[in-house]
Amino acid sequence: MRRRQFLGFSAAALASLAPAAFAQASNPPRIGWMWSGRSANNPNEQKGFQQGLRDLGYVEGQSILVEYRWGEGSVDHLNDLATELVKLRVDVIVVIGGAALRALLTTGTTIPIVALTGDLVADHFVESMARPGGTITGISFMQGSTGANLIGKRLQFLKEAIPTLTDVGFLFNAKFSNDDLVALERVAPALNLVLHPSPVQQYEDAKPAIARLKKDGVQAIDVDAAPPLIAYQRETVELALEFQLPTSSEQPEFADDGGLLSYGPNSDAQFRRAAYYVDRILKGAKPGDLPIEQPVKIELVVNRATARALGITIPQSILSTADQVIDN
Repeated sequence: MRRRQFLGFSAAALASLAPAAFAQASNPPRIGWMWSGRSANNPNEQKGFQQGLRDLGYVEGQSILVEYRWGEGSVDHLNDLATELVKLRVDVIVVIGGAALRALLTTGTTIPIVALTGDLVADHFVESMARPGGTITGISFMQGSTGANLIGKRLQFLKEAIPTLTDVGFLFNAKFSNDDLVALERVAPALNLVLHPSPVQQYEDAKPAIARLKKDGVQAIDVDAAPPLIAYQRETVELALEFQLPTSSEQPEFADDGGLLSYGPNSDAQFRRAAYYVDRILKGAKPGDLPIEQPVKIELVVNRATARALGITIPQSILSTADQVIDN
């Protein structure tokens, strides 16, 4: 009798739970993802975020859905992409870069936002690092003076890698990167370098800009990690190599793509961390209560294969400092 009663209770309990469980399984949370970058070849930023979701037990396409929206190297369509995601009524939106975040905010949405961008406080997106307030949280890649210090340190590494360097070019988008330009203008004279800024508004401007820099006598180029160049890192590196010019930039993947060196936050770690914020919000946390984080891991990556191809001998001081040396 007791066994029959227990089995009867178990069946009734399962029956009462089944509708809720089924509803949860058939209606998984939906995440928006927006960036001005390109969707080709599943970029590392996307891979890092996807791995972060897996680390937290999510199965994309089953227990969580992600709506990806890409600007394909341009910021021109970000307003339309933002409107699309808001209309889908996703549960959380992961947004990369200040341009994409501004486009999203123009919609007036109250959807929680996980932002990965330059300086969320200085750019007036949030009130403070500890208590962002509102609907935005996330990661500031280059917070305040830290960002300027990283840019200056990268130029220092470039000078150390090429001791004969006297003239350096800077490819940047004036719409997004004037702070970086100011930082470089401050650091260059201290390193006995002449800085040659060359603005690039769309990728088609890159080759003429590099040609001008070569004509002006630059011996290396620093490439800013902002649209459109960040979406065309490999192509920009290849263009510079056509002119026998070594390059540096922020993203670790830049050196993987053939740049001479990169120095900046480990992007894979940051995008994995974005998944943590998404998970917290889905579990009920308010974005305004989640502190803004800064990168913990800053890496120097040196491409010795590129150096050899350009006839550059990287000093041992740089090689021993590097977190990674690429030899092929």
